[in-house]
Amino acid sequence: MSSSFQKRLQIRKKEFKKKMSHESSRNKRYRLQVQISKNKRESTLQKKRNMDQVTQIRNTLNTKNLTLEEKISNIPDLVELLGDNEQSKQLDAVLEIVNLLTIEENPPIAEIVDSGAIPKLINFLKFTKDTEIKFNSAWAITNITTGNTKEISVLIDNEIIPVLVEIIKSEGDKITIQAVWALGNIASDSIKNRNIIIDHFLIDVFVDIIENTQNIYLLKKTIWAASNIVRKTPIPDFESIKNIVPIFYHLVFSEEIEIVKNACQAISSLFTISNPQISKLITLDFCKYLVALLKSSKSLILPVLRIFGNIVVGSDEVTQCVVESGFFPVIYKFLEKKPRSIRYEICYTLSNICLGTDGQRESLINANLIPILMDIGENDVQFVKKEAIWTLVNICLKGTDQQKIKLLSLGVLSVFVSGLKSIHTDSLISQILLAIKSLFHTNLEENENIQYQPKLIIKQFEQIGGLEIIEKLLDDGNEEISTKAKIINETFFN
Repeated sequence: MSSSFQKRLQIRKKEFKKKMSHESSRNKRYRLQVQISKNKRESTLQKKRNMDQVTQIRNTLNTKNLTLEEKISNIPDLVELLGDNEQSKQLDAVLEIVNLLTIEENPPIAEIVDSGAIPKLINFLKFTKDTEIKFNSAWAITNITTGNTKEISVLIDNEIIPVLVEIIKSEGDKITIQAVWALGNIASDSIKNRNIIIDHFLIDVFVDIIENTQNIYLLKKTIWAASNIVRKTPIPDFESIKNIVPIFYHLVFSEEIEIVKNACQAISSLFTISNPQISKLITLDFCKYLVALLKSSKSLILPVLRIFGNIVVGSDEVTQCVVESGFFPVIYKFLEKKPRSIRYEICYTLSNICLGTDGQRESLINANLIPILMDIGENDVQFVKKEAIWTLVNICLKGTDQQKIKLLSLGVLSVFVSGLKSIHTDSLISQILLAIKSLFHTNLEENENIQYQPKLIIKQFEQIGGLEIIEKLLDDGNEEISTKAKIINETFFN
């Protein structure tokens, strides 16, 4: 909704209220009640046709010959009907609010929040015995939790979280799903609201549902909500979430793809925590299973790759589990064909593996991944090529002389020159310069192939435009870069 439209709407509403007499207000509410009654009859017909509730509400909404502005101008009257003594009128008003909140583009969440509807909807959740009013009030609240932080804060200030927790503990699955959904939305809104959710012991509530429910939809929604709690960074304190960790781990082995996907997203975040209880989950068998998941479903590729990416940030021991799991042969095919987001995750993972042991770098080289990484480093989009170049840089800075020779034989200098021309990240440019210096200093005396002798490598670098780039970097605004360029220039080219 545009800001100009909102301003016009606010002016119109103010003028409307100033001019509206008590009699016209009563007449307006009467017309609204007639329209609602008509809509209710149409809704009943829809129910007889066995249409689901979402479709009923949207069809009801579409029968109104009102503009969005006119629908929004009715909100104060709907809120007044929420306080009516007749339950039928209360239900009609709640359904109309749900109508507005289910508009696909720009639902008037702010207008409904500002109207004072939230306390009345929450009171229905707490006190009404009418299950339809309670369910639709929960539905409305769930839609409001898709709003911004300010709107969600109004819900929190009105004590919505303990009310939703009580619903989970005392109501049936249908309304519990709405409560869990709303809590998941609140948890994903901000770190502050995520922590409020944790403070209300929602982790234990979610664990109880996951372990005991027979309702597959409630199970999926609860796993999604729980994953929202651990996915935001910084990750919560381990003690506050430790009960959910083994749950997510075992859910990775589920046969339901949606459950596995949410579990993988949670596990990926959890593996960034340095904790013995987390580390012991990373085994060779687990990594082999993750590799199998990579091959089983396209929707699991990204979340599983992110797990691997976070595993290899850890110790050499857990990184070795990835290396031995069959990871390299599978991702080779992905680098050739898959979208750039997948190529990025793979290159990020490989760059961290290359910070490990000589044996792990050797396994990557032997998997024939270097040529395709070089191609990505020269020709891919910026954010992907940077990670590919980081991988090559790390091999040059950490690897053996023989590993450097292998990269030289495949043309790594051309990739580095291309990177110095096209990369705009100072930290990576600085490391490329270090990698080039390392290649020039490589001990190649025992190498039988004369073309990899230092003088010839330096000459090759000059021939492909490397010296010209070094000279330009002498005047770089970043002192670290200009200093490293000066060292290379004076050491090898003067």
